[in-house]
Amino acid sequence: MKNKLILLLSILPIILSEKHNPRRVEALPNSAFTDDEIRKGGLILYIIGIAYVFLCIREICSQYFIPSIDHVVEKYKIKPEVAGATMLALGGSAPEIFIMFFATFLAGGEIGHSTILGSGAINGMLLIGICGLSASANLELQWWLVVRDSIFNLIFLALLIVFTANSHVSWWEGFILLICYLFYAIFMYYNQLIERNFKKYLNLPYDGDDIDYHPLPERSFPIRRYSVTELVNYIPPQLNFKKGVLAKMIRNSQLQVVKGHSERLMELRARLKNVIYIILQAIEEKKRCLKQNRLERGVIQKFNGEYVKENNNQEEIISRIRKLESLRTQEPNPIQLVEVLPRSSRLKHYFLLPVILLLRITVPNVRKCPSLWLLSMLSSLIWIGFYSFLVVWWVMDLGRALSIPDGILGIIILAAGVSIPDIVNTLMKTLEGSGEMALSGCLGSNIINFSVGIGLPWFLHGAITGNNLVIKREIFFTEIVLISTLGASYIFIGGFKWKLSKNLGVVMIFYYLVFLLLFLLLEFNQI
Repeated sequence: MKNKLILLLSILPIILSEKHNPRRVEALPNSAFTDDEIRKGGLILYIIGIAYVFLCIREICSQYFIPSIDHVVEKYKIKPEVAGATMLALGGSAPEIFIMFFATFLAGGEIGHSTILGSGAINGMLLIGICGLSASANLELQWWLVVRDSIFNLIFLALLIVFTANSHVSWWEGFILLICYLFYAIFMYYNQLIERNFKKYLNLPYDGDDIDYHPLPERSFPIRRYSVTELVNYIPPQLNFKKGVLAKMIRNSQLQVVKGHSERLMELRARLKNVIYIILQAIEEKKRCLKQNRLERGVIQKFNGEYVKENNNQEEIISRIRKLESLRTQEPNPIQLVEVLPRSSRLKHYFLLPVILLLRITVPNVRKCPSLWLLSMLSSLIWIGFYSFLVVWWVMDLGRALSIPDGILGIIILAAGVSIPDIVNTLMKTLEGSGEMALSGCLGSNIINFSVGIGLPWFLHGAITGNNLVIKREIFFTEIVLISTLGASYIFIGGFKWKLSKNLGVVMIFYYLVFLLLFLLLEFNQI
């Protein structure tokens, strides 16, 4: 392995050689710069432009697209588990799906396929490693959740390997992936029933049965008790929580309070939760607040920081809630919003201000106009598609000018770009103690990408053009490497007794680096 690594490092300059950059099938517009101009200075502009577009995609998804999906979930009373595994997960994976779509029809498909595989490696190994390293203590994981999602991940990857083994795919193979995803959605609909029966068969306790809630002290103000499903509906969708996962986390957290802690700790946790519930309810009921996502985060973060520092009585809690709620009674413009934003978010807000203003004009805000949810969803998709097209176009220009193979563009550059927001969210969730939520989000994203993200473009390409899509052998071998490293990493999660720890984090990051090394060796025909 040492000799292979030395050989790889010695041939990296060959990236700049045209003979190692396979001819692409392109139908993209001409670049505004020549290849020589890109190499001599335009490279910086391309990097800034690509990074800006990724931020724009994130803004559209979090502020408009996912809230419109959430409105559909609430309107039609879709089960939280199903919503989290299907519609909300699709909303989070929309950029990868669009990139795969444009790459399939305009750039030969390799760069899109590589992006999905690279994103899968980041979600399945790197993000879990970050969770482990950033956790302040070992976090218990629900083995059923990990085993279930890991098995589905490996099944979809195995299907991809079978379909790409002969170097071309047909429309019916994409259709099979979509049908398999439908089976996954049905499985999630009956997830609790299947889990209960499976654990009953193995004589294992089922955590979902007979959840007991400790009564809270008498209060002078009314507090409504929410079931898990009702509570999840009060979590603002733009906070990027998967509803199905959140329901599971809330249920497990409440169960641990009852079964494993002292009476004092139970009372404190229950009081804190109920206070936060009130804030979330007030946030949800306000329909005319601009940029609700930013305000909600600022309000909740400020409240949590003050609550943790002091031991407040009921009167102080009520006073602070009213004070914080007053921040939301105004209708500030996007520039005034920075006053209630965390300092780290202000620069990004100003940076994206042109896009924010453009979206306010062209995309209906479903929080203010719920009846326009369909128009909001469609216009959001148009903008996501437009920016995804720009990403594919500019990255292809960059790769052509620097003679970087499409596989590297997808697995390293595009995959990292679409995953950076997930890395940040994963780190935040882990620091908050929600390691299981972060882990499930990582595995769930892979299921969507491997099935719909690849299957839908395959199906549409075959149905529209009537031709098979050519898949390069490097993709096939990369899938084999990915399923091998993912499978080994999942085994290690069980080997660490379903605990998210720093040692597990080191192992997962090691496997991700092994995947990258093997991929580069494959890309340059060294193995």
